[in-house]
Amino acid sequence: MLVVAALLVVGQLYAALPLRIPVSHAFAADATFSLSTVFGVGYAAGFLVWGPLSEQFGRKRMLLFGLTVLVFATAACALAPSLIELGAARAVQGLAAACFAPIVLAYLSDAAPPPRRPLAISVMATSFLLAGVFGQVYAAALLTRFAWSGVFWVSTALLAATVVMIAVGIRDAAPAHRPETTLARRFRDSLALLVTRPVLLISGGHVTLMCVFTAFYAALIPVLQQHGAGETGMLWLRIAAIPGMFATLLVGPLAARLGGIARVARLGCLVSGGSLLAAPLVLGSPQLLAIAGCLMCAGVALSLPSGVMLYGDASPHARGIGMALNGFVLFLGASLGPLAALVPVSAPILLGCLAGVSLLGAASYTGFLRQTPYSDGPR
Repeated sequence: MLVVAALLVVGQLYAALPLRIPVSHAFAADATFSLSTVFGVGYAAGFLVWGPLSEQFGRKRMLLFGLTVLVFATAACALAPSLIELGAARAVQGLAAACFAPIVLAYLSDAAPPPRRPLAISVMATSFLLAGVFGQVYAAALLTRFAWSGVFWVSTALLAATVVMIAVGIRDAAPAHRPETTLARRFRDSLALLVTRPVLLISGGHVTLMCVFTAFYAALIPVLQQHGAGETGMLWLRIAAIPGMFATLLVGPLAARLGGIARVARLGCLVSGGSLLAAPLVLGSPQLLAIAGCLMCAGVALSLPSGVMLYGDASPHARGIGMALNGFVLFLGASLGPLAALVPVSAPILLGCLAGVSLLGAASYTGFLRQTPYSDGPR
Protein backbone atom coordinates (compact mmCIF):
# COMPACT_ATOMS: atom_id res chain seq x y z
CA MET A 1 0.00 0.00 0.00
CA LEU A 2 2.77 2.45 0.91
CA VAL A 3 4.62 1.57 -2.30
CA VAL A 4 1.58 2.43 -4.44
CA ALA A 5 1.09 5.62 -2.44
CA ALA A 6 4.74 6.54 -3.02
CA LEU A 7 4.38 6.18 -6.79
CA LEU A 8 1.33 8.44 -6.78
CA VAL A 9 2.55 11.09 -4.32
CA VAL A 10 6.15 11.42 -5.49
CA GLY A 11 4.99 11.04 -9.09
CA GLN A 12 3.27 14.44 -8.78
CA LEU A 13 6.73 15.98 -9.04
CA TYR A 14 7.53 14.31 -12.35
CA ALA A 15 4.05 14.65 -13.88
CA ALA A 16 4.97 18.25 -14.69
CA LEU A 17 7.21 17.15 -17.57
CA PRO A 18 4.48 15.91 -19.96
CA LEU A 19 2.07 18.58 -18.67
CA ARG A 20 4.35 21.49 -19.58
CA ILE A 21 3.41 21.74 -23.26
CA PRO A 22 -0.42 21.47 -22.96
CA VAL A 23 -0.52 23.84 -19.99
CA SER A 24 1.70 26.34 -21.82
CA HIS A 25 -0.64 26.20 -24.81
CA ALA A 26 -3.70 26.62 -22.60
CA PHE A 27 -2.39 29.81 -20.99
CA ALA A 28 -0.35 31.07 -24.00
CA ALA A 29 2.80 31.32 -21.85
CA ASP A 30 5.58 29.03 -20.71
CA ALA A 31 4.40 26.99 -17.71
CA THR A 32 7.77 25.66 -16.52
CA PHE A 33 7.99 27.99 -13.52
CA SER A 34 4.39 27.43 -12.41
CA LEU A 35 4.48 23.66 -12.87
CA SER A 36 8.00 22.70 -11.85
CA THR A 37 10.02 25.42 -10.15
CA VAL A 38 7.55 26.44 -7.45
CA PHE A 39 6.67 22.82 -6.78
CA GLY A 40 10.36 22.09 -6.29
CA VAL A 41 10.81 24.97 -3.85
CA GLY A 42 7.84 23.84 -1.80
CA TYR A 43 8.98 20.22 -1.94
CA ALA A 44 12.50 21.00 -0.71
CA ALA A 45 11.24 23.25 2.09
CA GLY A 46 8.69 20.64 3.11
CA PHE A 47 11.31 18.06 4.01
CA LEU A 48 12.67 20.29 6.75
CA VAL A 49 9.16 20.95 8.08
CA TRP A 50 7.53 17.52 8.17
CA GLY A 51 10.32 15.66 9.96
CA PRO A 52 10.19 17.72 13.17
CA LEU A 53 6.38 17.87 12.98
CA SER A 54 6.15 14.08 12.86
CA GLU A 55 8.47 13.83 15.86
CA GLN A 56 6.30 16.25 17.82
CA PHE A 57 2.79 15.16 16.85
CA GLY A 58 3.13 11.58 15.58
CA ARG A 59 3.87 9.90 12.24
CA LYS A 60 0.40 8.80 11.14
CA ARG A 61 -1.35 12.00 12.22
CA MET A 62 1.05 14.23 10.28
CA LEU A 63 1.08 11.92 7.26
CA LEU A 64 -2.71 12.02 7.02
CA PHE A 65 -2.76 15.78 7.52
CA GLY A 66 -0.15 16.35 4.81
CA LEU A 67 -1.87 14.04 2.33
CA THR A 68 -5.24 15.67 2.99
CA VAL A 69 -3.72 19.07 2.17
CA LEU A 70 -2.25 17.46 -0.95
CA VAL A 71 -5.71 16.31 -2.08
CA PHE A 72 -7.16 19.85 -1.85
CA ALA A 73 -4.07 21.43 -3.44
CA THR A 74 -4.28 19.01 -6.38
CA ALA A 75 -7.94 19.89 -6.90
CA ALA A 76 -6.97 23.58 -6.79
CA CYS A 77 -4.46 22.92 -9.60
CA ALA A 78 -7.28 21.53 -11.77
CA LEU A 79 -9.40 24.63 -11.08
CA ALA A 80 -6.63 27.21 -11.58
CA PRO A 81 -7.78 29.97 -13.99
CA SER A 82 -4.28 31.33 -14.65
CA LEU A 83 -0.61 30.46 -14.31
CA ILE A 84 -0.35 32.57 -11.14
CA GLU A 85 -3.06 30.55 -9.38
CA LEU A 86 -1.62 27.32 -10.79
CA GLY A 87 1.82 28.23 -9.44
CA ALA A 88 0.39 28.97 -6.00
CA ALA A 89 -1.48 25.66 -5.95
CA ARG A 90 1.61 23.75 -7.12
CA ALA A 91 3.69 25.37 -4.36
CA VAL A 92 1.22 24.12 -1.74
CA GLN A 93 1.09 20.78 -3.53
CA GLY A 94 4.88 20.44 -3.32
CA LEU A 95 4.96 21.44 0.34
CA ALA A 96 2.26 18.88 1.15
CA ALA A 97 3.73 16.08 -1.02
CA ALA A 98 7.02 16.43 0.87
CA CYS A 99 5.32 14.93 3.93
CA PHE A 100 5.41 11.44 2.47
CA ALA A 101 9.07 10.47 2.12
CA PRO A 102 10.50 11.61 5.50
CA ILE A 103 7.49 10.44 7.52
CA VAL A 104 7.17 7.05 5.83
CA LEU A 105 10.91 6.34 6.02
CA ALA A 106 10.90 7.29 9.71
CA TYR A 107 7.80 5.13 10.21
CA LEU A 108 9.50 2.12 8.62
CA SER A 109 12.65 2.72 10.68
CA ASP A 110 10.51 2.70 13.84
CA ALA A 111 8.10 -0.09 12.92
CA ALA A 112 10.19 -2.61 10.98
CA PRO A 113 12.19 -5.15 13.03
CA PRO A 114 15.96 -4.58 12.60
CA PRO A 115 16.48 -7.74 10.47
CA ARG A 116 13.77 -6.61 8.03
CA ARG A 117 14.55 -2.89 8.10
CA PRO A 118 17.02 -2.87 5.15
CA LEU A 119 14.51 -4.67 2.93
CA ALA A 120 11.62 -2.38 3.94
CA ILE A 121 13.61 0.78 3.29
CA SER A 122 15.07 -0.64 0.06
CA VAL A 123 11.60 -1.42 -1.32
CA MET A 124 10.44 2.11 -0.47
CA ALA A 125 13.57 3.63 -2.06
CA THR A 126 12.84 1.60 -5.21
CA SER A 127 9.35 3.10 -5.36
CA PHE A 128 10.79 6.62 -5.06
CA LEU A 129 13.07 5.96 -8.03
CA LEU A 130 10.29 4.32 -10.05
CA ALA A 131 8.09 7.36 -9.39
CA GLY A 132 10.35 9.33 -11.71
CA VAL A 133 9.23 7.16 -14.62
CA PHE A 134 5.71 6.42 -13.34
CA GLY A 135 4.79 10.10 -12.95
CA GLN A 136 5.68 10.87 -16.54
CA VAL A 137 4.03 7.80 -18.07
CA TYR A 138 0.93 8.23 -15.89
CA ALA A 139 0.44 11.90 -16.87
CA ALA A 140 1.22 11.25 -20.54
CA ALA A 141 -1.31 8.40 -20.67
CA LEU A 142 -4.05 10.53 -19.09
CA LEU A 143 -3.33 13.35 -21.55
CA THR A 144 -4.36 11.03 -24.39
CA ARG A 145 -7.91 10.95 -22.92
CA PHE A 146 -8.30 14.18 -20.95
CA ALA A 147 -7.29 17.84 -20.95
CA TRP A 148 -4.47 18.87 -18.64
CA SER A 149 -6.93 19.61 -15.83
CA GLY A 150 -8.20 16.05 -16.07
CA VAL A 151 -4.78 14.79 -14.97
CA PHE A 152 -5.14 16.74 -11.73
CA TRP A 153 -8.76 15.58 -11.22
CA VAL A 154 -7.80 11.92 -11.58
CA SER A 155 -4.86 12.50 -9.22
CA THR A 156 -7.22 14.15 -6.73
CA ALA A 157 -9.48 11.09 -6.69
CA LEU A 158 -6.60 8.64 -6.36
CA LEU A 159 -4.94 10.67 -3.62
CA ALA A 160 -8.21 10.86 -1.69
CA ALA A 161 -8.47 7.06 -1.90
CA THR A 162 -4.87 6.85 -0.66
CA VAL A 163 -5.72 8.94 2.42
CA VAL A 164 -8.57 6.57 3.26
CA MET A 165 -6.39 3.47 2.78
CA ILE A 166 -3.63 4.82 5.00
CA ALA A 167 -6.10 5.93 7.66
CA VAL A 168 -7.57 2.43 7.79
CA GLY A 169 -4.58 0.28 6.86
CA ILE A 170 -1.61 1.35 8.97
CA ARG A 171 -1.18 1.82 12.68
CA ASP A 172 0.97 4.51 14.21
CA ALA A 173 4.43 3.49 15.38
CA ALA A 174 5.90 5.87 17.92
CA PRO A 175 9.67 5.90 18.40
CA ALA A 176 10.87 3.82 21.31
CA HIS A 177 12.44 6.90 22.90
CA ARG A 178 10.79 10.23 22.13
CA PRO A 179 11.96 12.81 24.67
CA GLU A 180 9.43 15.46 25.59
CA THR A 181 10.46 18.79 24.10
CA THR A 182 9.11 21.74 22.16
CA LEU A 183 8.62 21.98 18.42
CA ALA A 184 11.11 24.87 18.25
CA ARG A 185 13.71 22.67 19.93
CA ARG A 186 13.11 19.94 17.34
CA PHE A 187 13.81 22.40 14.53
CA ARG A 188 17.01 23.48 16.30
CA ASP A 189 17.95 19.81 16.64
CA SER A 190 17.56 19.43 12.88
CA LEU A 191 20.09 22.17 12.21
CA ALA A 192 22.43 20.85 14.89
CA LEU A 193 22.35 17.35 13.41
CA LEU A 194 23.01 18.65 9.90
CA VAL A 195 26.37 20.18 10.85
CA THR A 196 27.80 17.19 12.77
CA ARG A 197 30.80 15.65 11.04
CA PRO A 198 29.24 12.20 10.42
CA VAL A 199 26.11 13.71 8.87
CA LEU A 200 28.16 16.13 6.76
CA LEU A 201 30.10 13.17 5.36
CA ILE A 202 26.91 11.20 4.72
CA SER A 203 25.45 14.27 3.03
CA GLY A 204 28.56 14.71 0.90
CA GLY A 205 27.91 11.30 -0.63
CA HIS A 206 24.13 11.50 -0.62
CA VAL A 207 23.86 14.80 -2.48
CA THR A 208 25.68 13.30 -5.47
CA LEU A 209 23.13 10.52 -6.05
CA MET A 210 20.14 12.30 -7.58
CA CYS A 211 22.48 15.00 -8.90
CA VAL A 212 24.17 12.56 -11.29
CA PHE A 213 20.86 10.75 -11.90
CA THR A 214 19.09 13.87 -13.18
CA ALA A 215 22.18 15.41 -14.79
CA PHE A 216 22.83 12.23 -16.80
CA TYR A 217 19.51 12.59 -18.62
CA ALA A 218 19.86 16.36 -18.95
CA ALA A 219 23.25 15.83 -20.62
CA LEU A 220 21.77 13.35 -23.11
CA ILE A 221 18.90 15.53 -24.35
CA PRO A 222 20.98 17.20 -27.13
CA VAL A 223 22.52 13.83 -28.04
CA LEU A 224 19.11 12.24 -28.51
CA GLN A 225 17.87 15.27 -30.44
CA GLN A 226 20.77 14.81 -32.84
CA HIS A 227 19.52 11.27 -33.45
CA GLY A 228 15.94 12.49 -33.93
CA ALA A 229 14.65 10.84 -30.73
CA GLY A 230 13.68 13.87 -28.62
CA GLU A 231 11.48 13.57 -25.55
CA THR A 232 10.06 10.18 -26.60
CA GLY A 233 13.56 8.75 -26.81
CA MET A 234 14.38 10.19 -23.40
CA LEU A 235 11.32 8.57 -21.88
CA TRP A 236 12.27 5.18 -23.33
CA LEU A 237 15.82 5.65 -22.05
CA ARG A 238 14.41 6.20 -18.55
CA ILE A 239 12.16 3.15 -18.88
CA ALA A 240 15.19 1.06 -19.90
CA ALA A 241 16.80 2.02 -16.59
CA ILE A 242 14.00 0.48 -14.50
CA PRO A 243 15.74 -2.92 -14.03
CA GLY A 244 18.72 -1.17 -12.47
CA MET A 245 16.47 0.46 -9.88
CA PHE A 246 15.72 -2.95 -8.36
CA ALA A 247 19.34 -3.13 -7.20
CA THR A 248 17.96 -1.62 -3.99
CA LEU A 249 16.89 -5.15 -3.04
CA LEU A 250 20.57 -6.19 -2.88
CA VAL A 251 21.45 -3.67 -0.18
CA GLY A 252 20.76 -5.99 2.78
CA PRO A 253 22.73 -8.99 1.44
CA LEU A 254 25.61 -6.78 0.31
CA ALA A 255 25.77 -5.06 3.70
CA ALA A 256 26.10 -8.44 5.39
CA ARG A 257 28.80 -9.50 2.92
CA LEU A 258 30.81 -6.26 2.85
CA GLY A 259 30.58 -5.56 6.58
CA GLY A 260 28.46 -2.42 6.78
CA ILE A 261 25.85 -0.32 5.05
CA ALA A 262 28.27 2.55 4.38
CA ARG A 263 30.38 0.20 2.26
CA VAL A 264 27.33 -0.50 0.10
CA ALA A 265 26.78 3.25 -0.29
CA ARG A 266 30.38 3.66 -1.42
CA LEU A 267 30.09 0.72 -3.82
CA GLY A 268 27.02 2.32 -5.41
CA CYS A 269 28.90 5.55 -6.06
CA LEU A 270 31.75 3.59 -7.65
CA VAL A 271 29.33 1.69 -9.91
CA SER A 272 27.69 4.96 -10.99
CA GLY A 273 31.07 6.60 -11.58
CA GLY A 274 32.30 3.69 -13.70
CA SER A 275 29.11 3.71 -15.79
CA LEU A 276 29.38 7.45 -16.39
CA LEU A 277 33.03 7.05 -17.46
CA ALA A 278 31.95 4.43 -20.01
CA ALA A 279 28.94 6.40 -21.32
CA PRO A 280 30.93 8.79 -23.60
CA LEU A 281 32.31 5.74 -25.43
CA VAL A 282 28.83 4.54 -26.46
CA LEU A 283 27.02 7.80 -27.29
CA GLY A 284 26.53 6.61 -30.87
CA SER A 285 24.65 3.48 -29.80
CA PRO A 286 21.25 3.98 -28.11
CA GLN A 287 21.25 0.35 -26.96
CA LEU A 288 24.64 0.53 -25.24
CA LEU A 289 23.77 3.96 -23.86
CA ALA A 290 20.64 2.44 -22.31
CA ILE A 291 22.81 -0.24 -20.66
CA ALA A 292 25.16 2.42 -19.28
CA GLY A 293 22.16 4.31 -17.93
CA CYS A 294 20.78 1.14 -16.35
CA LEU A 295 24.11 0.51 -14.59
CA MET A 296 24.26 4.13 -13.44
CA CYS A 297 20.77 3.74 -11.95
CA ALA A 298 21.84 0.49 -10.29
CA GLY A 299 24.64 2.36 -8.55
CA VAL A 300 22.26 5.07 -7.37
CA ALA A 301 19.81 2.38 -6.25
CA LEU A 302 22.51 0.79 -4.07
CA SER A 303 23.58 4.06 -2.47
CA LEU A 304 20.17 5.65 -1.93
CA PRO A 305 18.65 3.28 0.67
CA SER A 306 22.09 2.85 2.24
CA GLY A 307 22.29 6.59 2.79
CA VAL A 308 18.75 6.62 4.18
CA MET A 309 19.73 4.00 6.78
CA LEU A 310 22.89 5.92 7.67
CA TYR A 311 20.81 9.04 8.37
CA GLY A 312 18.54 6.90 10.54
CA ASP A 313 21.51 5.49 12.47
CA ALA A 314 22.86 9.00 12.99
CA SER A 315 19.55 10.09 14.58
CA PRO A 316 18.26 7.02 16.48
CA HIS A 317 16.07 9.03 18.87
CA ALA A 318 14.66 11.40 16.24
CA ARG A 319 14.41 9.45 13.00
CA GLY A 320 11.88 11.90 11.58
CA ILE A 321 14.55 14.60 11.71
CA GLY A 322 17.13 12.29 10.15
CA MET A 323 14.75 11.37 7.32
CA ALA A 324 13.93 15.06 6.79
CA LEU A 325 17.61 15.86 6.31
CA ASN A 326 17.94 12.85 4.02
CA GLY A 327 15.15 14.12 1.79
CA PHE A 328 16.38 17.70 1.77
CA VAL A 329 19.93 16.72 0.79
CA LEU A 330 18.72 14.25 -1.82
CA PHE A 331 16.35 16.76 -3.42
CA LEU A 332 19.02 19.45 -3.31
CA GLY A 333 21.12 17.19 -5.53
CA ALA A 334 18.13 16.49 -7.79
CA SER A 335 17.60 20.25 -8.19
CA LEU A 336 21.24 20.88 -9.08
CA GLY A 337 21.43 18.07 -11.64
CA PRO A 338 19.31 19.62 -14.43
CA LEU A 339 21.54 22.71 -14.37
CA ALA A 340 24.13 20.50 -16.06
CA ALA A 341 22.28 21.09 -19.33
CA LEU A 342 23.27 24.77 -19.09
CA VAL A 343 27.02 24.07 -18.90
CA PRO A 344 28.57 24.96 -22.29
CA VAL A 345 30.61 21.77 -22.77
CA SER A 346 30.18 18.69 -24.93
CA ALA A 347 28.30 15.64 -23.66
CA PRO A 348 31.44 13.47 -23.27
CA ILE A 349 33.15 16.09 -21.10
CA LEU A 350 30.02 16.62 -19.04
CA LEU A 351 29.58 12.89 -18.47
CA GLY A 352 33.22 12.66 -17.39
CA CYS A 353 32.62 15.46 -14.88
CA LEU A 354 29.57 13.61 -13.54
CA ALA A 355 31.72 10.52 -13.09
CA GLY A 356 34.04 12.67 -11.00
CA VAL A 357 31.09 13.80 -8.89
CA SER A 358 30.17 10.17 -8.21
CA LEU A 359 33.74 9.38 -7.22
CA LEU A 360 33.71 12.36 -4.83
CA GLY A 361 30.63 10.81 -3.28
CA ALA A 362 32.52 7.55 -2.83
CA ALA A 363 35.37 9.51 -1.20
CA SER A 364 32.91 11.12 1.21
CA TYR A 365 31.60 7.70 2.28
CA THR A 366 35.21 6.55 2.71
CA GLY A 367 35.79 9.45 5.08
CA PHE A 368 32.65 8.45 6.98
CA LEU A 369 33.90 4.86 7.29
CA ARG A 370 37.21 6.00 8.73
CA GLN A 371 35.90 8.16 11.54
CA THR A 372 32.48 7.01 12.75
CA PRO A 373 31.12 3.96 14.55
CA TYR A 374 27.72 4.14 12.83
CA SER A 375 28.85 1.98 9.94
CA ASP A 376 30.26 -0.94 11.97
CA GLY A 377 28.52 -4.13 11.00
CA PRO A 378 25.61 -4.80 8.66
CA ARG A 379 22.32 -3.01 9.03
